[in-house]
Amino acid sequence: MFEYLNNEKIEKILEELTHKSENVRSQAALSLGWCEQTRVVEPLIEVLNNDPSPQVRINAAMSLGELGNQQAFEALIKALTKDKAANVRAVIVYSLGLLGKDEAVKSIIEILLNDLDSETRRAAAEALLEIGNSSAIKPLLYSTIHDKDESVRFEAHKALEALCEIVDFPNQAEILEKEIQRKISKQVQSAETEFLTPSPDEERQKQFEEKRRRKIAEIIQGLPSLLEFAFDQEVISFREIGKEYDCDNRTIELALKELIERDTIQGYIDRENSSFIVKKDESFKLSPDAKEKLKLLRKKYGFDW
Repeated sequence: MFEYLNNEKIEKILEELTHKSENVRSQAALSLGWCEQTRVVEPLIEVLNNDPSPQVRINAAMSLGELGNQQAFEALIKALTKDKAANVRAVIVYSLGLLGKDEAVKSIIEILLNDLDSETRRAAAEALLEIGNSSAIKPLLYSTIHDKDESVRFEAHKALEALCEIVDFPNQAEILEKEIQRKISKQVQSAETEFLTPSPDEERQKQFEEKRRRKIAEIIQGLPSLLEFAFDQEVISFREIGKEYDCDNRTIELALKELIERDTIQGYIDRENSSFIVKKDESFKLSPDAKEKLKLLRKKYGFDW
């Protein structure tokens, strides 16, 4: 995996795109992003459009982003509005942002303003910054002030500040900053201390437990996809998982326990060090060089810990 692919290896991997095993298809889709041959683009587009597994489609989207030719770009744009899985749309948005094409801005703005999933809207804010087109400034301002999700407002604000500097927009940036601070300063301050903070009041306690249940459900839905990009025996601290999901260690531990019990992920919890140790099957163990390449790839797509 992630090593030089000769024609024979590429043919084998292309065959694996239709394998009955989701894991085999998923790894095959991810591997093709490194082959730098345009002949793999159409098979990857087929996977992106039709594979039943969101994780396989995610890896196809990442590989198409790596290949980066016009055919791959157009396929990503089309899939952005058609794929029903939020995590797939988020990765498509990331890929489009990394490609840096101005033609993608309109579609990504549409996602930022209208997508129902907060992770996808967050990805859109980051992608608009990556592209660096000034037409994104007003939509980012709108999201900074009006998006119902605090994490999206934060990402939009961060992208807005950086984009104003990139496109040399100093005077208006100052005006925007004042408006932003007036609208969201209280929200940001309260969000830092309120979320998942227990209260002795019975009603507040009920609200706290409900927030925890929702957060556990969010982790259960999203974390397995992230762990596909981990390697065997990698230690992932609760602190890093908490950054991704904005929650406390106890919530993370409960979610991990449920995922392990369901056999959705493999590994074990190190309570003493507040961390999770990943276990992978023998077939997914990587060479040191492949591990370094995988670290670079996931950092590029914001999956680092």
